[in-house]
Amino acid sequence: KDAFGLRKYQVNCHPVEPFSENDPLEARQLLARVMKPEPGWGIERQKERKSHYHDDVFDSVKRYEKSSPYCLATCPVTGLTGLHAACLNGYLSLIKAFIELGKQNPLDVAEPLCVYFDGLTEKSRGADALWLCRRRGHKDCVD
Repeated sequence: KDAFGLRKYQVNCHPVEPFSENDPLEARQLLARVMKPEPGWGIERQKERKSHYHDDVFDSVKRYEKSSPYCLATCPVTGLTGLHAACLNGYLSLIKAFIELGKQNPLDVAEPLCVYFDGLTEKSRGADALWLCRRRGHKDCVD
């Protein structure tokens, strides 16, 4: 199963939710909140993609900046951060908040996810924020 939707390039893909809010690890609970899509998501709605918890995540990052729990959360298994989680589902305003307010580095690589990366055909540092957006088809987040 492709829990992160990274095995192949996609266009207008559905949001992924590889983590649970009931996970025993707090970091994965926070990442689940970042990734959970707002109810009724559909590409035909022609609205910005947003997390169900968009306001909570955005307010936390705005208020606490790089000390926000969402900026500090990193999955110990996958290496995903809050920024990576927002990139996987194309949440543009959260991506901007993590980078501009939370001072997250878009070039940080989630090393364990590099198994999906093909260094022979792809020009990138690995599974960084920009690559995750491109791979999942979120062109608006890369431009």
